[in-house]
Amino acid sequence: MSKHKEEKTNVMRTLEQKKIAYTPHEYPADGPVDGVSVAAYLNQDPEQVFKTLVTKGAGGGYYVFDIPVAENLDLKKAAKAVGEKSIAMLPQKELLPLMDYFKTDAAEAEVLTGLTDRVEAAKMLHDWGAKEVVITHNTEVLAYDGNKVYTCPIKARNLSGRTGRGDTTFAGYINERLTKDIPTALQTATALVSLKMETPGPFTGTRQDVEDYIKLMY
Repeated sequence: MSKHKEEKTNVMRTLEQKKIAYTPHEYPADGPVDGVSVAAYLNQDPEQVFKTLVTKGAGGGYYVFDIPVAENLDLKKAAKAVGEKSIAMLPQKELLPLMDYFKTDAAEAEVLTGLTDRVEAAKMLHDWGAKEVVITHNTEVLAYDGNKVYTCPIKARNLSGRTGRGDTTFAGYINERLTKDIPTALQTATALVSLKMETPGPFTGTRQDVEDYIKLMY
């Protein structure tokens, strides 16, 4: 198992934090992308590897199904299961327009768009339909609403609590955006994750702790 920090994912860090043994697997970036081929390469039972499919019902509702990668979704049975007259697969280009807030980290944004520039990646994701894009990086959090790019720096004084950064950031951002503007939500979310990163495990502090951190660090 590689010990290089840059090769570890958040899942790997969580397992190590909880002292759970695991074996990482790698898959070549230029290999086949279908689920059956990936399962075979990793010596996994295709019945234990799943794909997520998004559909739209005749009534206008959206439904998500997880099925084994080697199987095909029976649209008639699926429609019956959700009480629709009929359903159809949702084209990928129609997924992002369904999202008011779309969060990704810098590496994921590069995979999706092919761009290493976070600002340009955010603009492309917005062009694809996402109404508000948030991209996290180890130095900052970026938000883009189609009109302006906003950024706020990460100011953690140590990195002992790196696991869960993305979830913490997005949860804080969405919570604030319910009532606040983008700059306020972005600063609160960035301060929250900066403070969370200084202690292992999930954030257990209070709103006052975050507000005090903002006064101290921002």
